[in-house]
Amino acid sequence: MSETPSPFYPPRAGWNRHFYRAVHDTKRRLHLENLNLPRLRIEIPAGIFLLCVLLPGFSFYEAGWKRIGQAVVLAWLAAACVFLLFLGYVTANVAFGLMMSMHVSSVLHLLNRALPGMNVPRRLGMSLAVLFVVGQLIYAAGLSWFQNHLFMPLQSGGKVCVVNRLRPIDAVRTGDLVACHAEVTALDGVYIREGYLLDRILAGPGDEVQFDAIEFRVNGVPSARRELMPRSGWVIVPEKTWLVWPTLTTVTRNNVSEDAIAKSVLRMALVSREQIIGPPFHHWFWRDQTK
Repeated sequence: MSETPSPFYPPRAGWNRHFYRAVHDTKRRLHLENLNLPRLRIEIPAGIFLLCVLLPGFSFYEAGWKRIGQAVVLAWLAAACVFLLFLGYVTANVAFGLMMSMHVSSVLHLLNRALPGMNVPRRLGMSLAVLFVVGQLIYAAGLSWFQNHLFMPLQSGGKVCVVNRLRPIDAVRTGDLVACHAEVTALDGVYIREGYLLDRILAGPGDEVQFDAIEFRVNGVPSARRELMPRSGWVIVPEKTWLVWPTLTTVTRNNVSEDAIAKSVLRMALVSREQIIGPPFHHWFWRDQTK
């Protein structure tokens, strides 16, 4: 049987009393009880404030400027579409910058309403701080996440291919076009800097590759010799490794033999599983990426 608490006795302390006591003691030790923080000149719920920070244009809409807010949202979405359509080109970089600029302007509009009357140096400092936070924590971090988990644009042969990061690495086969990260190769006076490759897989794990002056053979099947391939010798592709012969656009020879260059390129062409980024999409909107 439940009883109604008596109004003559104070309620019992709650389970979180230790937390509030610790916070009070910390404020007293750090002398924060007299700290004058800036007060917001507008009353806005926490959820709406968060939406104004995260959604470009929402701060204008919430302030009553509905048409301007809608225009900013539509412009931001249009820039996002241009960014995806022309991913990897200068046009996409310009669209990405416009997206970030509109987002920063929206956040600054909210802060100017909440903290009016700031002098020019403080307003400039706040603008730079917002630009840094929005640019680095939202856009740069978001772009890095997308490139590491969804898609990555790579330039090769004068065109841009968008690589599919969602396809499992184990699903690639001989003949597939794949993107790889090539590590630094320094051997016998030959130095090849690190970078990205976009070439086809010539051989898979366990395949035997033989080289001669005219052609190379994978498990006995001949193919035309590629540039900078060894003119003799053979190699068995190790486990979890693929032979992806790189297309090198710039080769500088400084008293280095052809055999040393071929040996270094062969070492670079043996790509481990960790170096493979993924194959490009067959089509990126209207762009055919299989050729």
